[in-house]
Amino acid sequence: MTFLYINSDQMGSGDPVLGKKLLKSFLSEMAKSDVQIDVIGFVNSVVSLTTEGSDVIESLKAMEEKVPRLQVAEPVWIT
Repeated sequence: MTFLYINSDQMGSGDPVLGKKLLKSFLSEMAKSDVQIDVIGFVNSVVSLTTEGSDVIESLKAMEEKVPRLQVAEPVWIT
């Protein structure tokens, strides 16, 4: 099983503008590729990438047909 884990709205830890462009480009290329992804997981604040208006929503919609499961999980606070 191939699991793509997304826990940040950018790639790398340098310039945030560049990091966001890199993530957008990566997801766009994954949407066009023949790589089989079984699950894409979005955690914490990154769940916002899965909503309308997101910079990557078009790539995610393109992957929807190929990826059987998009899993969105918000943090659970344990007290």
